[in-house]
Amino acid sequence: MLRRLLECRLVLVYSSGSINLLHYGLGYGFYCCVVWSLLLRLPGEISLAQAIAHSAVHALLAWGQFKAAQTLAALRKDGKGAVIHRKHLLPQGHLFRYLSSPHYNLEMLIYLNLFCLRRRRRGGGLLFHLLLFVLVNQSASALLSHAWYRQQFGSSFPADRRALIPFVL
Repeated sequence: MLRRLLECRLVLVYSSGSINLLHYGLGYGFYCCVVWSLLLRLPGEISLAQAIAHSAVHALLAWGQFKAAQTLAALRKDGKGAVIHRKHLLPQGHLFRYLSSPHYNLEMLIYLNLFCLRRRRRGGGLLFHLLLFVLVNQSASALLSHAWYRQQFGSSFPADRRALIPFVL
């Protein structure tokens, strides 16, 4: 959560659009549930190898999300980091070569990684429901964003860019 807070405050450049109040409340409620579910059901015994593997995967996915946030923010900044506009432009590079909204896909993978860490332990059912919520929410967001990009940018939108699964969907 700290990474996400710092990203929101220090990296991202927001448009002049607004978010639905219900969606905003759902986001806050969701993150509170995730934190409390993890704190209340800390992993029992996991091996050092498992801890290292899951931590490495998490760090890689979080880094990918950060790079996606930087790519999006760079569309609205000049070379010195000053905000120059708030228009929507077509992101290029990084994972945007393959996906319209890789930050949504990486979010799903982060929760899948958490679920895999906990799936055999008591409390895995709660994480399954959190994972399910993330999969539905982020998939819908990715599909809607992909459709918006296609409509907004028409023939300049890369034909091989996908919404959820690179080269497939």
